[in-house]
Amino acid sequence: MNSPDSLRGAHFALTQNGNEIASVALADEGASPADQPVTVSELQPVGFSLTSRRQDVEYTVAIGDIPLPPGRAFGPIIYWEDGRHFESARGRVGVRLRARTAPDAGWRVCARLDVNVVPTKLGEKRYETLVNDIRVIAAGLIFDIVSKMFRGVRYARGITQVASHTSHLELANLRRQWKGISRALELITTEPQLRTGRCIELRSFSGAEVLSSNTAVRLAARGFDPRGPDRGRPVTVPAERLTRSGDIVEHRVILWFLKLLLQRVRECTKAARAEIALIESERELRDVAMGSGPTLYEEVDLPKIERLRESVAQAHELATQLRRAMLSPLFRHLRPQADPTDTPVFQHVDAYHRFGRRMRHYLTASLVVLEAGERERLKATSRLYEHWVFLRLAEAFRGCGLCGDDVEGVVRRRGRHRFVLDLDDDVVLQLRLDAGRFVRLRYEPWILPVEAARRRGDTLCRGAGDSAPAWRPDVLVEFIDGGEVAYAVVVDSKYSARIQDHHWLRVEKYTQIRTVVGLRQVVRQVWLAHPGENAGIHCRDTTVTWTTYGPDRPRDEIVLGDLGLRPVFDEAARAEAYDGDEPSTVVREFAAGLLHYVGFLTN
Repeated sequence: MNSPDSLRGAHFALTQNGNEIASVALADEGASPADQPVTVSELQPVGFSLTSRRQDVEYTVAIGDIPLPPGRAFGPIIYWEDGRHFESARGRVGVRLRARTAPDAGWRVCARLDVNVVPTKLGEKRYETLVNDIRVIAAGLIFDIVSKMFRGVRYARGITQVASHTSHLELANLRRQWKGISRALELITTEPQLRTGRCIELRSFSGAEVLSSNTAVRLAARGFDPRGPDRGRPVTVPAERLTRSGDIVEHRVILWFLKLLLQRVRECTKAARAEIALIESERELRDVAMGSGPTLYEEVDLPKIERLRESVAQAHELATQLRRAMLSPLFRHLRPQADPTDTPVFQHVDAYHRFGRRMRHYLTASLVVLEAGERERLKATSRLYEHWVFLRLAEAFRGCGLCGDDVEGVVRRRGRHRFVLDLDDDVVLQLRLDAGRFVRLRYEPWILPVEAARRRGDTLCRGAGDSAPAWRPDVLVEFIDGGEVAYAVVVDSKYSARIQDHHWLRVEKYTQIRTVVGLRQVVRQVWLAHPGENAGIHCRDTTVTWTTYGPDRPRDEIVLGDLGLRPVFDEAARAEAYDGDEPSTVVREFAAGLLHYVGFLTN
């Protein structure tokens, strides 16, 4: 590798129309990026250049973890042509210049340059669409798991859905909920249903009073005769008295529900404040004028902050009203209790019936919440698209009749009834068809050389030499039959309108993925998912046709193709843009075809 002396005078630059915008000197371990990164628009065409290159060294540029096509060398200079290289990026993005001295040598970073990428309004809209869509899909995936956990009379005989509200939308839902029950609660506290019972109290007995039979029995059991001639008068005896009490199961359930709503209000308030702080922390990256109009911070972030602050203020008022209701004399000294809501009182007394109906609806539709993850805002749109494709595939297999037994790695529990999306590297999601067959979806798995894979306990390995870096396909779909991987498919995401030849250069190698036991070639299909306008399933080899039962070729053949999967960014143009080929339809057809192709479905 180059020494510092050999790199003296060389520098790596960000350019536009051949003119340098920012540059950094080369160093052996990578030069430190500038304190103030240069700012570019998401769609601004830019290029890169390297001066004073070495003839015996190969160089490559990567934006984040996405490499660019090779540059063009002219004497001592390498140029990477202008293009929309930062499309779908957002915030501070690291650009790395890497070098190696031989094809089998490892890449080393020799220059780093930070760039602040300001999304366009369209880019921001696409990003928000992906975030919301991901949350809805993930909520559907965890429904199978949490519905089993909350099935029973305690939670209104199970839940019907997992809510996926943002904090301010959930607060709006809570305000509507309170508006619907507050009037019924007022009637309940004014004319409550009371329980008639008996209590024991001490009374003075002079001999003339009539004792109840229960009191006489109790005294006789103790060998005490209050009328005996040897007893002085008056004497104190225990006596029964009829009482009316508000300590009934309905009031304990109502108190429990009010405490649940108050807890939700506090959670949403905390989440809204955290979101405000996160937006403000990014202000320096987004409050940058890229033209004559308002900045992205002024046009998008400030209105969102105002909505969140208004929601926080309304949440304070709602919390005060809930606490005031819980301090009512009716609920004093009661213990909250989560119990059935189908008691006779909840069924037949008007005010209680209205309260119970609202409570049941909330418990079935909004008890379990999947909230937004704070880190999602910091990710590039292309990264979110990878998450979206993974979750779309999982949803499609679930729609074909497979059932998820575990969502660990996809979401994590934040509270008793709250989950947050947390899709990290090497996520494994298993969807069961029956006792011996299931589909395993892996997000960005590490595919290692055979010996390293064996030491790690993996089922798959790669066929390339040990010196090559680990492979990491975006999605690996494994069809498990009898405990073994019977067939596997790779789906790699490319956030590009068109699939070109250079996109295939990095993924064709995945057909060399093999089983650790027996080294059997197991990946026979590789697909590129992209948000292109040509929606649907397209085989790269035009002699191969995709059918209801998968590709019309034997299972021992290699099949390559692309999946046109574009999120619906504009609801008004949904029908015109897709004409029946919506992402859910395309992915469902793809999943069902694969299941038929490997013999998991026969009808």
